[in-house]
Amino acid sequence: MAPILKIQLEKGSLRVSFNPGSNPSISSIAPDSQLQGKVQVGYQFSQLLLSNGDVIENVDTQELVRALKSSKNDPERVLKMVMCYPNSTIVTLPPGDHGLIFKEKNGKPTLIRILPDYAKNLRVGMILDRLKLEDGQ
Repeated sequence: MAPILKIQLEKGSLRVSFNPGSNPSISSIAPDSQLQGKVQVGYQFSQLLLSNGDVIENVDTQELVRALKSSKNDPERVLKMVMCYPNSTIVTLPPGDHGLIFKEKNGKPTLIRILPDYAKNLRVGMILDRLKLEDGQ
């Protein structure tokens, strides 16, 4: 099962678009979105938790957008998104600093920060399985 990302939202609009239909997923992210760098296109909606205890889930895109708009002034909103990406990927990095930051989670090196240059192939939450260096090690 894909990991679920839990995001504490700020007040205001998210500035993202969702694909229409019964299973909302992110279709675009505005450069000035509060979710920029936290989510990726393709992540699927799981839950919206509101400060009054309401849990929004199992909704279509229209219902999700309505809930996000009506709760935009809730300072304690939490959005849960399913991190949908391939089971594995191979990325070749050129020499130098790449700005990738890993942190140990559950005993495994997990990517916690990426730069936009690598956002097409890598996602926060991916686990480093193998690393091959120039010398073949």
